[in-house]
Amino acid sequence: MLNLTTVYTPEASRQKVYDLFSDTPSLYQIALDLNDTDIIVLAALFDGKSVTNSDYYIGADYSMIRLSAIIGRLRRYFPITAIEINCLNEIEKPAKRNKYIISKDSLADLLSDPLKVLSACESLASNKRDAREKQDITRFIRRHGEAAAFKHFFKQAYGHKSLTSEQLDTLFGKIDEVIRQ
Repeated sequence: MLNLTTVYTPEASRQKVYDLFSDTPSLYQIALDLNDTDIIVLAALFDGKSVTNSDYYIGADYSMIRLSAIIGRLRRYFPITAIEINCLNEIEKPAKRNKYIISKDSLADLLSDPLKVLSACESLASNKRDAREKQDITRFIRRHGEAAAFKHFFKQAYGHKSLTSEQLDTLFGKIDEVIRQ
């Protein structure tokens, strides 16, 4: 499997993406703001190629280091599909890995109605972020308990306010009473 950066250069990838979006100002502006690695991955996906992380051999056309982070950024704007593939990891245990694509239909939709697709991608990214944050909060509460978690969140939110330690102690005493009920 080829490393994506040996085939796609930042300059050629940028030109390809700019040409594709030249008639769509909203997409063109997004492309202008992307860094070189994002543009390279995007150009390959727009060419109908599949990409995976560099250490997984799952039948993708190209590999890229730190692809998950790149895909996470790109998914905010572009309809990237993850295809989950069962394989064996380094120690021969079953594992699931992703290869990423943009289908021809998704690309056609993006070019024909960019605002609708951008809105859908942003909504999906927002929902995923919210779900992750809720999981993190739930994990924090499970680890530290409700009262300690609430105190921590309260201090994070209001720590910059000029509350005296006596005011905080009074407030936290009241919070402890409510939680005990």
